[in-house]
Amino acid sequence: AVEFLENSKILLNDGKGTPILTSNFNGVYEISVSPAEGPKINSPTHPDWEIWYQDANPSFFWEKEVGMTDFSFNFSQNPQEIPDAISEGTEDFASYAQVSDGIWYFHLRAKKGGFWGKASHFPVKIDTIPPEKFELGIDLRSGFIYFETKDFYSEISHYEISILNISENPNASPFFLEATSPFKIPERTPGKYILILRAYDKAGNLQTAQAQFQILSSLISFIEGKGIQLKGVFLPWRLAYFALLILIGLMTYLIFYFSLRKRGFQKGIKEIEEAITEIKKIEE
Repeated sequence: AVEFLENSKILLNDGKGTPILTSNFNGVYEISVSPAEGPKINSPTHPDWEIWYQDANPSFFWEKEVGMTDFSFNFSQNPQEIPDAISEGTEDFASYAQVSDGIWYFHLRAKKGGFWGKASHFPVKIDTIPPEKFELGIDLRSGFIYFETKDFYSEISHYEISILNISENPNASPFFLEATSPFKIPERTPGKYILILRAYDKAGNLQTAQAQFQILSSLISFIEGKGIQLKGVFLPWRLAYFALLILIGLMTYLIFYFSLRKRGFQKGIKEIEEAITEIKKIEE
């Protein structure tokens, strides 16, 4: 309400201050103020917007202030999107199912006093895919294991490793320790071992790589599916098979060669014996 008192004056700026207010008028005005900000949003499934989650079914709820009559909201990967001025209803809860991986944003506006207010935004990070598959690089001579993989969305969080001697206990349960590459293998006695490495992303998804190796002595060891290591020299199985074929071929050649030599030697002895017999006959 705006009121002019009886003693209110309006004076001209004419150097004399001539009064010009001849009558008083009062007025009543209704002022509607839209919400300064959008409603405060929370998520029971994805409460911390800085953390990646495996859950692909996010849900949201928001504060419903006095005077709020309608809500408009949507869910997208555009961080600056503004919901339209079409009411989605009066409920203060919304949920989504089977959302694809990535960073998503829940956008919300409230209607109060007949006006749509500003939008509030709540981001969620979803990652349901494990890190990429990878292989282990094992160097038994130096005693180091090398590994690395990548994750498309949330990135790699950490690695865990377990080394079991299955020669001593085939049914042993793995015990994991956090590891970084390169990882130094503790001193191992001769035997057959299984190595398990887990890679975790920041959402908790994991990828596993596994390898087996056998230590025969300090000079000879095998890496299953990889090759053989002889006194610090690593030979892939393909190269080892090739070398073995060459060795077999060489041994076959030597056996054949000495067999021919033996036959020739025996033939020579027989000829000498026959010659001696002939000489004896001639002497007689």
